[in-house]
Amino acid sequence: MSKRILDFDYQLGRLFGDLIYDYDNIESVDGLYDIIFLHREGLQDNFEDVKKYTKSNSKIICDITTESGNIDNYLNTLTEISSNEPFDFHLIVDTDISDYLEKNNPNFKCLSGYDLGIYAFTNQNSDSKTYVGGTVQKNTNTFLSYNGSMRTNRILFLLELIKRDINYSHPNTTSFLFYQSNKKFNQKEWQQFLEGVYENSYPKYVFTKEDWNILKSVDMPITTDIHEFGYIPNEVDGSYEPILNVVTENTHGFEKDEDLSKYDITTFTEKTIKPFLARQIPLFIGPPNLERELRKLGFDLFDDVIDYSFESIESNYRRFYKKMDELERLLKIDLVSFKKENIERFNKNRRLIYTLSNSAFNKLNNFVENTFS
Repeated sequence: MSKRILDFDYQLGRLFGDLIYDYDNIESVDGLYDIIFLHREGLQDNFEDVKKYTKSNSKIICDITTESGNIDNYLNTLTEISSNEPFDFHLIVDTDISDYLEKNNPNFKCLSGYDLGIYAFTNQNSDSKTYVGGTVQKNTNTFLSYNGSMRTNRILFLLELIKRDINYSHPNTTSFLFYQSNKKFNQKEWQQFLEGVYENSYPKYVFTKEDWNILKSVDMPITTDIHEFGYIPNEVDGSYEPILNVVTENTHGFEKDEDLSKYDITTFTEKTIKPFLARQIPLFIGPPNLERELRKLGFDLFDDVIDYSFESIESNYRRFYKKMDELERLLKIDLVSFKKENIERFNKNRRLIYTLSNSAFNKLNNFVENTFS
């Protein structure tokens, strides 16, 4: 008899769209299920509702690929629930949580790996697929930084660009852009955000009145030369022509309530894989060990061009300012010639994305065969 499967949070298709075909979602739910797929919300916010559809031996599969920020809170919640419930819990996560597993010995099984996150962002069933478009790219010795929601590291980055008089709005190629849910920020949202930053003495570093006034004078939105004004698609297209891509990750370590894991867990989003797909040189303003993890995966981070001595700096703020020094230096180098002379290294980085994605598909296929039997 086939297993009855429920996709509780509408997330099953992203990873398993090529592997699982017959299942219900919450709109067509009917009776009890052998296997239930959850995302973060289903476990953290709605698990009592989930239990309405369970059998005593149901398998609960928690997929948090693409949403593994602030991961300690999620892991602690999953550990608590799985220790008090009879179900067979499985976690699918796009990072390495071996340190957490060793120190906590939780009552759930785990399928993990950065390759799972890369697959989640690049496969055809992804709800936010990141892909390379067909536009032929030119190369310019400028930098690009497409930024999502307003976060502390992005505010600090913009502030430093202004203070250092680094042009962040080149003709035809915007270097720095805020976007939120694919909508441009308006001036009112920007001013309200800065008021909150200043009034709460946030972040932990000394955010002066002068800093505040500098940022308040910035006109929003900062626009970009793309087809749809204020909208950043997940297509890597001709707007990625700058050689340098400054990636401001969601998790970064600047927050007042520390957003970094206590268990040596490093996470990243699609922003980190985009420069490799675009054949760019990345500079990351993110969690402290991101570069270490990317090297383990096999990515070329161009150590012969970038001075990575900032990796040894423990302070998130001092490391950030050292990276800004490095950005200033890199913008004075002929990176266009460097790329032409080393194009195969850029090509290998792009191919590695697809190699890792294929590796994840095989993992998931084995998971289905072993878990659903």
